[in-house]
Amino acid sequence: MTGKAGKILFYLVVLAGSFVASSFVVSAVSEAPVLGQLPAKAYERKDVLSLEDSVGNTVHLAFDSLDCPLYYYSEVFSAVCYSGECKPVYVNLYWDLLGNYMMYEMPEGKIMTKLDHVPFEVKDYEKLHRILGNELSILKDFSLKDLVGGPDEKSGDDLAKVDAVTGATVEKVKEEVIDGAAYSCHTIWHLVNGRIKSNIKSFTRDSVFSKKLLPYLVRNANKDYAYFSIDEIARRNWLDDMSLSEAGWLVDSAELFLAKYTVANYPEGALEIADTQTRFWNRYQDAQYGLKSEILRKLASAKLSPHIILELSEDLHTLSLEQFDLAMDLFRNVEELPESVQLRMAEFLTGQSGGYAKKAYEVLVAKPALAKGVRKAVRKYEKKSGIKQ
Repeated sequence: MTGKAGKILFYLVVLAGSFVASSFVVSAVSEAPVLGQLPAKAYERKDVLSLEDSVGNTVHLAFDSLDCPLYYYSEVFSAVCYSGECKPVYVNLYWDLLGNYMMYEMPEGKIMTKLDHVPFEVKDYEKLHRILGNELSILKDFSLKDLVGGPDEKSGDDLAKVDAVTGATVEKVKEEVIDGAAYSCHTIWHLVNGRIKSNIKSFTRDSVFSKKLLPYLVRNANKDYAYFSIDEIARRNWLDDMSLSEAGWLVDSAELFLAKYTVANYPEGALEIADTQTRFWNRYQDAQYGLKSEILRKLASAKLSPHIILELSEDLHTLSLEQFDLAMDLFRNVEELPESVQLRMAEFLTGQSGGYAKKAYEVLVAKPALAKGVRKAVRKYEKKSGIKQ
């Protein structure tokens, strides 16, 4: 973020030296590399949250020219102190709309340094980017005391001085920090991946998410937004045409995991709507195995349109036993099965492996009214299977 947005000033006293971002003597790297990319140019920002560090950094929400939210960011200007000396630290941190780390950048003219003012090399900047992007880092399980020595110990950020329980622990930590900048890696990782993650997601859910934003979020390159959107549509039980149109777009997605997740989490109230059933059934026709099964499973609780019942019965011979079982669950919930459907099910009572025949029988025998030929097939199956009536 440039000077247009302004800088947020605050001072954070720390225990050991590292991560010194400064404009003083530079020898190894004169300019920090750009790591990551923002989705679009920001035209406006709002102050929305606190970073919840010791001095309460402000977190801003950036918007594009159409007033669509882009990302959250915080411009950090702090002070890192060690051996009685303090140096300024500048870094801009960025999160997506769900609180996931996106990138960091250095303000113009600033770099990062390690102990003794040694500038970061390009590989250090890249490693820090990887460290911050790993929300499961073992850094979450270590306190500062585990990583560094006491106050004013100049060697406190040297991995050789890490106060860890075992040598194995030191080796694990080494992969998650930069030598000479262990404290900083720990501190910034917790700023990026601490409570602010859930706070951002909650703010987006409660104060940003809306029906107006659905097309933007559902069709965004960031697929996490699509998963989040279907969760919210279901949680809020939005059954209006626009919301279901966007949810339906996800059902049709070529991203199979996303389509399957959408079907599984589709608003229950929408399943009785004819357009929803038609969309599901059309998707079923060309779906892969897992998605087909999920569609059958989801529709089991719905009162199905007659044409879907008929078409599914025509498809029974193509189904695996698992899918056949799901189809039988659908038919079990149909009060009066059409005669043509009964007859197709009765075909499984003769010459079929026990699994298919047993499933078909269980559904048919529970129906109050069966066609004459079907009733005869049921009795024949009972006799063959030794079932007493």
